[in-house]
Amino acid sequence: EAFGLQFRRSSESDVFVKAFEEGMISNSPSIIEAVVVGREANVEVHQEINRQATVFVSELLQGEVERTMTEESIPVKWYNQTDDESTFAAEGKVLLLLHGWMGNKSEWDLVGNILAKSLPSDWNIVSV
Repeated sequence: EAFGLQFRRSSESDVFVKAFEEGMISNSPSIIEAVVVGREANVEVHQEINRQATVFVSELLQGEVERTMTEESIPVKWYNQTDDESTFAAEGKVLLLLHGWMGNKSEWDLVGNILAKSLPSDWNIVSV
C-alpha cells in the first residue's frame, strides 16, 4: 500500500497491462509504478535530452531554426499581442517558457497569452 491505496510495481509491459485492467475493474483508486529503466540509464537519457534541447533552443533564439514547427518536431508556440503566431518582433527580446518533464507547451497558454498582452511589443514569448 502507498498513501492508503493499493500499490503495484511493474517492469514488464504485460504485468503493467494486467495491473491497469485490474485497477479499472476494481473501480477504486490505486497506484501503478512503471519501472522502465534503471537510474543510471535514466540519468544518461535526461542528460542527452538536456544537451539536444540546449542546442535547439540556442539555434531557435538565434534564428537558425525555422519558426514554423510541426508536431513531429519539437513543438514550439509563440505568443504575441495579436494572437498571430507569424507576427513577432524581429529584433525583440525573448522570454522562453519551458514546461516540466512529461508536460507540453500548452501548459503555458494562459501565462503566455497574459505576458504577451502585458509586456511591451518588443518582447517575443515562446514556449517549448
